[in-house]
Amino acid sequence: MDADFTAAAVDCARSVFGDVQLIASTSLRDRPGWFVERIVLMTDNGQRSVIAKAPRPRERAALEVLTEAGVGGVPRLLASSDNPVVALMEDVGRGDCVADHMLRDDPGKAAAAVVAWAEAIARLQVATLGLGTEFRHRLAASWPDLKQHDAVDLKRHPFGRDLAVAWKVAVTRTDSEQVINETIEGLRKGLAHLDVKITDLAEEEVRAATRRLHVDVASAHGPGALSPCDACPDNNIEAPGGLVLIDFEGAEFRHIAWDAAYLTVPWPTCWCSWRMPDAVTASALGHWREIIEPKLGPDVSAGLDDAIRDATVVWALTTVAWFFDAAHRGDPLGPGGSLRPGPRELIQHRLGVVAATDSDGILGRLATDALDAIRAAWGERPLPLAPAWR
Repeated sequence: MDADFTAAAVDCARSVFGDVQLIASTSLRDRPGWFVERIVLMTDNGQRSVIAKAPRPRERAALEVLTEAGVGGVPRLLASSDNPVVALMEDVGRGDCVADHMLRDDPGKAAAAVVAWAEAIARLQVATLGLGTEFRHRLAASWPDLKQHDAVDLKRHPFGRDLAVAWKVAVTRTDSEQVINETIEGLRKGLAHLDVKITDLAEEEVRAATRRLHVDVASAHGPGALSPCDACPDNNIEAPGGLVLIDFEGAEFRHIAWDAAYLTVPWPTCWCSWRMPDAVTASALGHWREIIEPKLGPDVSAGLDDAIRDATVVWALTTVAWFFDAAHRGDPLGPGGSLRPGPRELIQHRLGVVAATDSDGILGRLATDALDAIRAAWGERPLPLAPAWR
């Protein structure tokens, strides 16, 4: 635990609670650039538990917009400071997350948790349609010299010196030109090991699918909304009022289909990316559509299926490109052991998703050719269902 960070958080709390005394602090994440603590304070009105975080510019801007707009289902921003940079948020509790249910042995509770996630995402999207301009203004004010993909000199942030933070907030925004360029280069390099070539036509189709998902930040009827950009099964907490979405470090105003595709890939940026039963995916998507679709313009609603297909294909190919190096070496993806799938299983599954989603298209044919080569090289490596559904 970083004593300087704790002290800065207590000072920040004084701006909203007046004179306070620190009772206890518990580290929830202790890594340079990602400090998060639960802090218990004694205030004039009794004990108060809050969450203190060293926020990235995108998270701070998002929380400011969400709090001022009174958006529910996300942590409310209580106070923030500029020097040093600290954000104080309400403590929504210690409940389970969707990943907890996926890793247990109750399929009904796991399915209900996934539906709750889809509904929470949809409610966030409904509440933030048309807030793109405000978010961009807040982001610019939060860090005026923020570079396009957040690859800033993090040494300027007293609690942030980890470039992994900059990487994270870039890769979770799949529609950025940098990420698409890296996706194509990663596919080219990874497929070359298998004697499969990504053609110029396939490369252009990846770019075209991404362009089709660009949004007008000023539109009040979609398809753009504020997204956490990393809404993984563990970035949420079950609270008495419903599921609360946390972790807006990579927040962006983007096409709603990017988050819907977290169900169809599934969970592209997440460690807990096991397969889900088709019925669970269909049910969750149905609940999502029931909430979001009535708020969309007619043209947006009519194009929603195509948009989800584009987002699914691009997400799947982007993450395949990420995993190729580890898969060719036969390495795991990182910490987590048996709690997370292996890269070869993920690659086979996601290429299968592309082949099925774009069955008559250029990228579907590329995925089919790649799958044939991979099965010949690695054998059949199916992605298992999440433990709850095995």
